Amino acid sequence: MTLATAPKASAKSTTGVSSAAIGAAGFYSHLIKTVTIIYKVFLTGLALSAASSPLMSAPWLEPGDTRARFALQKLADQGNTELLVTTWPVMWGEVNASTSHGNGKNPESTAMSKAYLNFEQGQQAAQGFRGEFNIQGQSQQPATDDFQTSINGEVSGSLNLQWQGNAWAAGLNTIYVNNPVDNDEFRLDGSYIAAAAGNWAFGAGAIDRWWGPGWGTSLMLSNNARPIESVWFNRNISHAPKSPLLSWLGPWHVTLLAGKNQTEYWVSEASLVAARFTFRPLPRLELGLSSAVIDEDEKHTENSNDNLKLTSLDFRYSQALGPQTSSFYAQALQQHGQTGDNTDIRWLLGTDWTTTLLGADQQWYLEYTNIVADNHQHVSRLTPENSSQGPDYQRSLVSAMNTNSDSLTMGAFHFLNNGANLGASLMLVQQPEQNGPATATFSYAQEVLGGWLKLKASVSDEEIEYANGEKDQIAASASWTYRF
Repeated sequence: MTLATAPKASAKSTTGVSSAAIGAAGFYSHLIKTVTIIYKVFLTGLALSAASSPLMSAPWLEPGDTRARFALQKLADQGNTELLVTTWPVMWGEVNASTSHGNGKNPESTAMSKAYLNFEQGQQAAQGFRGEFNIQGQSQQPATDDFQTSINGEVSGSLNLQWQGNAWAAGLNTIYVNNPVDNDEFRLDGSYIAAAAGNWAFGAGAIDRWWGPGWGTSLMLSNNARPIESVWFNRNISHAPKSPLLSWLGPWHVTLLAGKNQTEYWVSEASLVAARFTFRPLPRLELGLSSAVIDEDEKHTENSNDNLKLTSLDFRYSQALGPQTSSFYAQALQQHGQTGDNTDIRWLLGTDWTTTLLGADQQWYLEYTNIVADNHQHVSRLTPENSSQGPDYQRSLVSAMNTNSDSLTMGAFHFLNNGANLGASLMLVQQPEQNGPATATFSYAQEVLGGWLKLKASVSDEEIEYANGEKDQIAASASWTYRF
C-alpha cells in the first residue's frame, strides 16, 4: 500500500492571495536576506542577553502539551472569553491573565485545569535560569503525527538552557539526532531570543507553531516538521480594543513572521513570510485568518518567480454543557502560484468535547481532513518530492498526511489526577482509487526518576510503502525529560 505521508512539517493553509502579494516576490527575497542576517546576529547575542534586566523561562507555552491545551480550552469554553486558543505558542502573559480571570461558570470543573497551568507556569515561566535535559528514541518515524511532538530520527539527545528577565528572554537548545531523515545531526531547534515592549513581543529563532483549531493536524503551520528559522512579533495579551469603532472585534491576537526553511524538503531553503490574525467577535466564536507567501529556491523550480501563495480561514464555536464543554471547528485552505493556477480548497472539519469519568478528565475529538485534489497537477509543492533521493521519507509542510489523501481520526486523552496522561487515536486514510491503512496510536506519560517519561506506539493494519522505502506496521518511541 502506497502512502505518501510527510514527516514532521509545518502545515500551511490556502484560500488564495491578492495580486499585490503575488507581485511582491522581489521584496520578499530581499526581506529574507535581511531576516537571515538579523537571525544570525540574534543567535550570537544569546550568550550576551543574560546581562539584561530580569521576563517570565520561555515566555510562551509551546504546542505539544495536550494537557495544557485541554486546560486552556476548558477555561475559554467555561467563560474566560478573553482567551484565544487556536494560535500556538500561547504567551505566558495570556495564560496568567486567564488563570487569574475570575472562576467562570463552573469553578469546580476548571480547578484542576488552573492548577496544572499554574504548576507549568511556575516551572517554565519563572525569572532567572532553568534547564532541561531530554533523551529519546524510536524504532522508526511514525506514519502519522498530531498535536503531540515527535522526533525525526532514531535517537536524539538535547540540552535546553533558558533565561528570562523582565524584558528579555533567551534559550539555547542544542540537539543531536542519530540517523535523521534530513541528514542534519546537530541542530538548534527551539533556540530563540525575545524581548517584550508594552503588549508586544519580538523574537528570532526556530520555535514550533500550530495555527488552527485541529487536534490531529493543521492546514497552516504545525509542528509536523522542524520549526522554521524566523524573526517575528506578536501581541502578548489579547485584550479587546477600547475604541468604539473596533470593540466588535473582541479579544484579538496577531503574529507576523519571516524566515527560511532550514532542512532539505522539496522546497529546500524556501523563504517564508506569514501572518495570522485571530479574534473573538462573539463570546463562543473564535475566528482565524492566516496567509503565507513562500519563495522557493531557484534550483528547485523551473520558474523561480512561481511562488506559493497560501491563505486559510478557520473558526471554532464552543459551548459549556454544565461542567463540561464542546466545540465544532473547521479550517479551509487554498494555494496558487504567480501563474494564477489554483488548487482545490482543502478542508478540515472536527468536533471536540470533554468528560469526567473514573475521577479524571478526558478530552475527545473527531476530525475529518480532506486534502485530495481533483486536478493532480496542483498537488502542493510543500509535499516532499516523490523520489528516493533522501535517506528516508520527509515531512510535508502542509499536514501530517500527503496532500493527495483524506483521513478520519477519532482520538481521546485521559488525564489522571496524579499527573499521568493516557492517549489513544484511530486514523483511517483514503487515497484516490485506493484505500489507505488504518493506524491506531497509543501514548502514556508519567513522572519517573524525577523526570517525565513518555511512551508512544502506533500499529497499522498493513505495511506502508513510501516513495523511498517501506515502513513496518509497528512503530514505538520513548522520551525522558529532566528539568533543573
